[in-house]
Amino acid sequence: MKKMYCAYCGKELKDSVNFCSYCGKEIQENNVKKEKSSIGWGILGFFFPLVGLILFLVWLKDRPLASKYAGIGALIKFLLYIYVIVILIIFVISEVILGVDKAINRNTKDDFPRRQEVYGEDDWS
Repeated sequence: MKKMYCAYCGKELKDSVNFCSYCGKEIQENNVKKEKSSIGWGILGFFFPLVGLILFLVWLKDRPLASKYAGIGALIKFLLYIYVIVILIIFVISEVILGVDKAINRNTKDDFPRRQEVYGEDDWS
């Protein structure tokens, strides 16, 4: 069943009501907006988050269900971007730390025979 929305305030209406419970306007068949499910707008908002955000803001009162789906799609994509950025930052930081550890280990014990040849050191501590 299609959801019905008030033509004046855009809020969802319950079945068979004569007045909007939010704005108090009288409901007639000609001033009720019927909106079908709009999952396609959510997919569009996911692949193009800026478009989803704009549609969410523009359709907030006129098409609340489509607005909701577009906004949710944009929000999911934004959170996914944040997640990927955090993972990349953690990866880069760990590579830097491991790179420093490798450099430190390379210049300690492995370097002893070469130092002995060059500097004539007997004991390297």
